[in-house]
Amino acid sequence: MVECWKQDERHLILPIFYFVDPRDVRNQQGPYQQAFEQHSHKHSSEVVNEWKEALQIAGEMKGWHVIESHGQGAIIGEVLSNVESHLRSMYTLVTDELVGIDTHVGEVMKLLNLGLSNEKVIDDRQVKSVSEGINMIKQRVCKHKVLVVVDDIDDNFEFDKILGKPDDFSGDSRFIFTTRNKRALEFLPECKFYEPGELSYHLSLQLFSKHAFGMDSPPEEDARISDDFVKVATGLPLALKVIGSLLFRRERKFWKEKLIELQNIPSTTENKLHERLKISCNELTHNEMQIFLDIASHFTGSPKDLPYYMWSGCDFYPESSITTLINRSLIKVDKRNQFWMHDHIKDLGRAIIKMEDVEHPYNCSRIWSTDDALNMLRNGEVEFLLSFFGLYLYMLKV
Repeated sequence: MVECWKQDERHLILPIFYFVDPRDVRNQQGPYQQAFEQHSHKHSSEVVNEWKEALQIAGEMKGWHVIESHGQGAIIGEVLSNVESHLRSMYTLVTDELVGIDTHVGEVMKLLNLGLSNEKVIDDRQVKSVSEGINMIKQRVCKHKVLVVVDDIDDNFEFDKILGKPDDFSGDSRFIFTTRNKRALEFLPECKFYEPGELSYHLSLQLFSKHAFGMDSPPEEDARISDDFVKVATGLPLALKVIGSLLFRRERKFWKEKLIELQNIPSTTENKLHERLKISCNELTHNEMQIFLDIASHFTGSPKDLPYYMWSGCDFYPESSITTLINRSLIKVDKRNQFWMHDHIKDLGRAIIKMEDVEHPYNCSRIWSTDDALNMLRNGEVEFLLSFFGLYLYMLKV
């Protein structure tokens, strides 16, 4: 455990000193001293010293000291709360600007009709195959009320193969599926739908102001033009966020130009959201745009360091370019140092690439589908493998 922590200090150790004194653990005294005297006769000094060092490190860590039988329930609650807090901060990427989230949470809770007990089970398992995963789920959850959340499912999602049969779960269990395509949920005839819808004017103005001014409402002198931007964003949270970030600390002449550009988007435009988001992409430099398109096509969810040297070698100046993309709310770097991009922004980036040559996609600068790339090579539609795609495969050792 300590060895894993040494290799990567992002790993977390939460010690519970159960009827032992942390000082005894830290200094290997008391009962630990006696135990090590016995171990020294059975194991080499090198092994024993490694154990002592591990105990010293663990003994210096902040944890819980349990010295009485009563009151352990409260300590268990503290441990669970602490673990949940760390899991949320380490493995989820949640924006600080959750404007209007309380209303949505309330509506979803009504649909769930949970009534959950105070029982909490946290289980993080590694599985080697689909069948092993299904069997593990059956064994672990068949007698428990569970809440299963599956994010961003599509038409290819197969409930039985991933989670097992619904009958395998307790009747009080609940499932939450998020999707951008309602048809993906046709396999669940009894499911209830919730669509967040557009933000109200008040919440739209608040979200826009957070990104355009760094506050919950616009300054008095900017109230009117802010009102105009909120109207053209039509309550779309992502558009409000990206547009506001683009305008942050820019001169008012720039604001007026962007407002006119947004107002001139035809009402018949098929994808109004993309057109609204595109005004931010149009302001990117060549280097920033290349990195943006690379992330949209290949590097969403990839470690930041993976393409960094490639961009440096291409003189794209990734440090400043990535900072600009983050400030424009086009990308994020999560706590695991991985790139994150909203699905709609990723779709926009890929749409921009496809527009390079609509009739002949193999002439586009980037190919993100391995099937498309292999088909193009097999059919002789390209005489060479795109340098970017080849380099990406090399870096992933595919």
